[in-house]
Amino acid sequence: MIQKEQKTRNHPVVLFDGYCHLCDGTVSFLIKLDRKKVLRFAPLQSEFAKDLLKANPEFLKYDSILLVDENEISIKSEAVLKIIGKLPAHLAWFKIMRIIPLKIRDVIYDIIAKNRIRFLGKRETCRMPTN
Repeated sequence: MIQKEQKTRNHPVVLFDGYCHLCDGTVSFLIKLDRKKVLRFAPLQSEFAKDLLKANPEFLKYDSILLVDENEISIKSEAVLKIIGKLPAHLAWFKIMRIIPLKIRDVIYDIIAKNRIRFLGKRETCRMPTN
């Protein structure tokens, strides 16, 4: 549970690895899709993310994408599906992935997350999105 002073106001925040090319590309894609500017973005390397995760140490071990929404932090495949749920309605068909059991979705997520740097590399500098 996020402490009250750490709550996000009115906008869910996507925390991501600012050095990872896959995460960076995903954020760029999300910014383009999020025409209503519902989502906010912060690299895990930012002070915002560090403070939030310090107050919620059970999430410190995650190093790819997390979603902070209201008083909840979502991780792995659940975070991805909740992020998709915040985007325009024409993407709602992605929600069909919920029929796949969480454990299986998270195994697939973990394989991708574990190998993302090896496959796609990393940036020299941490990305700070403008949205």
